[in-house]
Amino acid sequence: MTTLDNDLRGALRSLLKSPSHTLVAVVTIGVGIGLNTTMFSIVRSVLLRPLPFRSPDALVRVTADLPASGLQNVGFSVPEIDDLSERATVFESLAPVWVFDANLTGGERPERVVMAATGVNYFPILGATPQLGRVLTPQDQSNGFAEAVVLSDAAWRRLFGGNADAIGRQVRIDTDLYTIVGIMPPGFRHPAPVPRPDVDVWSVAGFRANPFSSPPIRSRRMLPSAIARLRPGVSIEEARGAVDALSVSISREHPSDYPADGRWMIRLESLRDAVVGNVRPLLLSFSAAVALVLLIGCANVSNLLLVRTAARHHELAVRLAIGATRAHLVRQLLTENLVLAGFGGIAGVAAVYWMQGWLVAAMPAELPRLHEIRIDWMAVTFAAAITLLTSLACGIAPALQAGRTRARDAIAGSGRGMSSSRRLGRLRTTFVVAQIALSLVLVASAGLLATTVSRLIDVDPGFDSAYVTTARTWIAVPNNPALDSFRTPAARAILARRLLDRLRELPGVSAAAVASSVPLAQAPVRVPVQVKGVAEAEGLSAEFIAVTPDYFSVLRIPVARGRAFGESDDASAPPVVILDDDAERKFFPGLDAVGRSIYVGRGPQGLPPASTVVGVVRNAKHGRLDENETPHVYASLYQRSGRSLSLLLKTQATADGVQQSLRRAVAEVDPELPVFAMASLDETVGNSIAKQRFSAHALSVFAVLALLLVIGGVYGVMAYAVTTRTREMGIRIAIGATSADLQRGVLADAFRTSAAGASIGLLLTAGATRFIQGMLFRVSSVDSRVLVLATLLLMVATLFASYLPARRASRTDPVSSLRSG
Repeated sequence: MTTLDNDLRGALRSLLKSPSHTLVAVVTIGVGIGLNTTMFSIVRSVLLRPLPFRSPDALVRVTADLPASGLQNVGFSVPEIDDLSERATVFESLAPVWVFDANLTGGERPERVVMAATGVNYFPILGATPQLGRVLTPQDQSNGFAEAVVLSDAAWRRLFGGNADAIGRQVRIDTDLYTIVGIMPPGFRHPAPVPRPDVDVWSVAGFRANPFSSPPIRSRRMLPSAIARLRPGVSIEEARGAVDALSVSISREHPSDYPADGRWMIRLESLRDAVVGNVRPLLLSFSAAVALVLLIGCANVSNLLLVRTAARHHELAVRLAIGATRAHLVRQLLTENLVLAGFGGIAGVAAVYWMQGWLVAAMPAELPRLHEIRIDWMAVTFAAAITLLTSLACGIAPALQAGRTRARDAIAGSGRGMSSSRRLGRLRTTFVVAQIALSLVLVASAGLLATTVSRLIDVDPGFDSAYVTTARTWIAVPNNPALDSFRTPAARAILARRLLDRLRELPGVSAAAVASSVPLAQAPVRVPVQVKGVAEAEGLSAEFIAVTPDYFSVLRIPVARGRAFGESDDASAPPVVILDDDAERKFFPGLDAVGRSIYVGRGPQGLPPASTVVGVVRNAKHGRLDENETPHVYASLYQRSGRSLSLLLKTQATADGVQQSLRRAVAEVDPELPVFAMASLDETVGNSIAKQRFSAHALSVFAVLALLLVIGGVYGVMAYAVTTRTREMGIRIAIGATSADLQRGVLADAFRTSAAGASIGLLLTAGATRFIQGMLFRVSSVDSRVLVLATLLLMVATLFASYLPARRASRTDPVSSLRSG
């Protein structure tokens, strides 16, 4: 302990003697450790930490697909859920889950809540317990909706101010009375893929009585998914095999309810994978990027420490001469490096802890489990571990250099041998070459993602988003159909017309439309399509959007052929649809679709009535900007409408106050309609690429840090080289060399170093960027233009860092240099 205490005291004294070097090293290490600690916390929370439920590895999400039609997540009917519950022996328990918007009324104004209708075993499957009251149990079982509901902590605080008296109170949701029986803890959230909003209210439903079909119809799949718990000892692979066999058996038993080819499939995935979604490549790419930043920082600090060790060569030699051992010198230097890295680690973790709220807020909304990200003891342990590794990585080369010190060097003074200086120069150059190579990977990756964002921004969405304000509303669904004023499409069409009439009267509004979804805000539902009279056309599908007649004019989507919808295309008229170019090309290759008939969707008894194609419009993006050749079918909202209505207003200029007037206008039409998700369409388009933009910005920050470290590293190496070659340069000037010759020589050395680093970096980049290919759009992972620009940028940065040392070399005084030598 005495030895350790002495080493620590000596380390602190040594570091305080060079405060500028110490500060640079601490900041460099702190940035690297801080970034890596942040990414560890994110990856651990999102990918590694088990879901906060009982035995989470046994939980699965159950969905259904129709691969022959290219349809995923087609949902389940009640009989299909019964089959899974009763015949799938691999499940210990299963609960259907239907998440939907609902209206909560009784307050100052109607409020939209997200409601989940589940089975009575939903909470037992998850092993969830309430913070107040109770959860839903088998005693709450009902053929329709049960009266009891459970609130989330967020909804409880928002609606009731966190008052415990909320238990037992009644609320009116979609005009029906429910009794609050429980409040879930703050950390409990429905395990659903993002960006679905958090559930506010849970209810139990049997799905066999009002407002559902009675008796249930097998072909009416209105339950989107289910969650299940596997029996003990059953793996997910075994469960998949069992449900595959069950899906085949069910299809054969009910041939009239399934596609002729029998390709109805039940799909299982672990609940954690379902929640995490496809963010794994993004997070792993970021983890690799921050690891590269730390490696580059370690190379920089190693170079800095090599210079300090060389400057202390005489001191170390004297200590050897008076009795110190080489092991003691090495231990002392390693202790100094550990203290240095420790200060850097503390600074990095402290900065991350202080900024964790800002960091989480800066994350894209698509990142799941954001609320679970925090700097805890595991993050601190990880930071301590990489601090130790960083200490070794930074200090091993200086320590080995100190181990070569000889006691006789104390007699010779502070001079170094030529071979030792060259060896040190080669080692420092090697570190710089490694820095340049690793930095090129980051710079090129950032360039590829920036190119992706640029090309996404340049994508023509097919509509004009300027001066368009959007909002959503929800038509309540009473449990008793007799009380449902909007049960029929005709009634909903009347409401849509009334809304449009009132919205058009708003100041500054030049046009208005109602649709089933907002472009790039809500992915349209995908439905099967069959061309009338063409058996070979089975298996087709398209994204479906219901719109009012002015929809195309509000968004300025050109009608290529035929006509747009008219006010007369209502429930009393024959069904009509409009296709986009992609749909026409896919459903009627080489033909004019106008006047032809298709079947859109699937009715309870099979095919719906045939719809006539009355027009073809230009392609517009609805789900994602990077979607390619996605067919869309538009229907008249007066003929086919749902409960979710999206309002689109075209204003004459930027109308900041239109949102408030929009809310008042809707309330005047129907005070029970909530208005939510108000935004400008420009904002929506920008938010649709938020994930890609965030990725590009984050990697750009990492690349800038890497460039700064490279500039610092190259400057240090070249400055040290000029200092150690002062006598040589004085001799060269004395025998006729010019200042320009010396400057060119230094820059040539820098160019050779950068060229070597870039050559290695290009090889590394070609392999590394393949891992982000899935994040790119219209750009190859080895795009030559990006790689060339990244290489040139690094080489220019290297030459820039070498300019000052080169200029200093050109001003060498031969007389002074020869005297000092």
